[in-house]
Amino acid sequence: MSIRHQVFGRLSCLLVFCVASFAATPSASALDCGQRLVVRGDREAYVRAVCGEPQSAMTRTETRTVGGYNRVGEGTVTFGATTITIQVDTWIYDFGPSRFMEELTFENGVLTTSRPIGPGTPRPPLRGRKAKGSISR
Repeated sequence: MSIRHQVFGRLSCLLVFCVASFAATPSASALDCGQRLVVRGDREAYVRAVCGEPQSAMTRTETRTVGGYNRVGEGTVTFGATTITIQVDTWIYDFGPSRFMEELTFENGVLTTSRPIGPGTPRPPLRGRKAKGSISR
């Protein structure tokens, strides 16, 4: 077997492993906050209790038109549209450089989405204490 075939075979195995690993990761709608997960449907107070304070939080209101069909009588169906206003809160959690930052979106106080938004930021240097592995002079 040629070197080219060996390299191609190893790259193919690596690709299969990466795809399988990605497919086995938890849903993007769940967020690991240490010992507990928060999932779609959780309330803001619970998420704050489990994950702590977010690094940033924004609030806005949205007006949406929702509609539905109503059966009025035998074979008669009507469509009715209603305009509602909801509060949308967006929280950002930054767990440091070893994890992605997460954006959580709540509608009327209920978690609707959680998505990664990029690498976490490095933690500031320790003040007044020596960092692990530092050498004193």
